[in-house]
Amino acid sequence: MKLNGTRNQCRSCNEYFSSNESFDMHRIGEHGKDRRCATPEEMLIKKMVKSQRGFWLRRARKEETYAKNTV
Repeated sequence: MKLNGTRNQCRSCNEYFSSNESFDMHRIGEHGKDRRCATPEEMLIKKMVKSQRGFWLRRARKEETYAKNTV
């Protein structure tokens, strides 16, 4: 998958994110204690969506451009 701009991949869970903000949103817990990646289910609860191209986003822009968010 091509990464450019602020698109990135988490080295812990291997998920792809459309921006630094969406990446930050998927990290939960306290630094140095219990910090971890949110599961796909937890990201859906946060109203994050996964694009058809496989990138997690903070929210949907146009419904027709996003994959069905079922995990």
